[in-house]
Amino acid sequence: MVAPAILAEDSTAAGRHWRVLSVTCLGMTLTFLNTSTLTIALPVLTRHFHASSTQATWFVLSYLLVNTALILSFGRITDLVGRKALYMSGLAIITLASLACAFAPTANALIALRAIQGIGGAAILANTTALLVDAFPDRLLALGLSLNVTAASAANVVGPAVGGVLVGTLGWRSVFWFNFPVGVLGLWWAKRVLPSRGAMRRVAERFDYAGGLLTFLILALVVFVLSNGNEMGWTGTTTLMLSALTALLVVVLVQVERRATHPLIDGVLFRSRARSMAYAATTMMSVAQAAVALLISLFLQTIQGASPLEAGLWITPLAAGIMVASPFAGRMASRIEPRKLSSSGFALTAAGLVTLAIGLRLDSSRLFIGVTTAAIGVGCGIFQAPNTASLMAGVPAGRRGIASALRSTLQCTGQVLSTAIALAIVTASVSPIERQSFYSGLIDPARSSVFVDGFRMAFVVLSALCTVGIGASLLRGGRDVAAEDTVWAGERVLAS
Repeated sequence: MVAPAILAEDSTAAGRHWRVLSVTCLGMTLTFLNTSTLTIALPVLTRHFHASSTQATWFVLSYLLVNTALILSFGRITDLVGRKALYMSGLAIITLASLACAFAPTANALIALRAIQGIGGAAILANTTALLVDAFPDRLLALGLSLNVTAASAANVVGPAVGGVLVGTLGWRSVFWFNFPVGVLGLWWAKRVLPSRGAMRRVAERFDYAGGLLTFLILALVVFVLSNGNEMGWTGTTTLMLSALTALLVVVLVQVERRATHPLIDGVLFRSRARSMAYAATTMMSVAQAAVALLISLFLQTIQGASPLEAGLWITPLAAGIMVASPFAGRMASRIEPRKLSSSGFALTAAGLVTLAIGLRLDSSRLFIGVTTAAIGVGCGIFQAPNTASLMAGVPAGRRGIASALRSTLQCTGQVLSTAIALAIVTASVSPIERQSFYSGLIDPARSSVFVDGFRMAFVVLSALCTVGIGASLLRGGRDVAAEDTVWAGERVLAS
């Protein structure tokens, strides 16, 4: 009578990691739908609110900034108090804030509500990878991570097309309330599936408030300077003073973290060269490719006069490439050295960016754009799964939240920088009035060539940054992170 019960329990345990994966996939779907649908709606939002170019930029950046700035803090908190409560809180916040965004009365109100969405998104992203590492056996971890990436990519595939349909038929508010049923479903399923165990670490540790505040201030200053550099002047007094203040705060943060008993940024994570370079590669891949979807959407709507639906359909190859390549890379990660697999993905992404930098024209065909962006997506998909699995290998349970959060923070920091840098470059050679017209999708046709030159220059810069990422990926060396011994603040972890 005992044996059947034991077998049933083993069967339940064996399938638990797949159920946890389904929870994280729903969370990633909600988070990425929130971003990808707005990419298409940006010109319509700008026209509806008569938004300035700065406000239009912050429709996107407010979410990204808050999301990025809080991931590290939430990653630390989840190691101290447990994953389920924080993950579900994030789902609840982003779900309710999405509904509120649909009724935003002004541009500034929408920016504020997008920032609140960013709080929820940070709680989700800080937990996702850690939940999977907790649940999956080592032999299936790369596959689980790749499938999670695939879910995010699927949301990016569906998001632009869905956003185009919603904006074209029901108006811009529908792209926000569309997230509500996804969030409710995610909350219900997370409550049923995620284990209710308590904190991962039952130790007397204090949260690093100074580190959290300094991290937020540094990211806020960087984004503010990048997004307002054209208006303030890149060599203007205000820009130079804010840049100097940012550099000073970075120095202060390093000193604070070195002296903190329980630092927000665990320096042990960087003692391995392989892991440090893998973190650097994560950042550079995000910087290189994150702005591509937004740039292509704006190019199609502003330069070529495409409708939101058309633009949404023609940027789906980018996310489709990630969705197709990620499971393949996850399966190959056990056979091919992660450094080689990740670097090959980087090289393909760089080739796609260079092609756009050279070949983009006023009359570029949609087929050219679709094939090129698909190649960028495939390269990104090949890179992500083996790089992430390698980063998390050997990290003990009590540090998985912060290790995962650091990866997500660097990835999101790259996304913020990519968006701010790309938009600054595209609009660098035009007047403030023309910038506002650009975000509204109503530029003077006689000035189209100036904006096309800006798009091409943006892709030149992104491809150059991608090349830097290839160097970081190769500098990891031939040994995998998991093959190195790591010392973790009093606990010795020997990689198996």
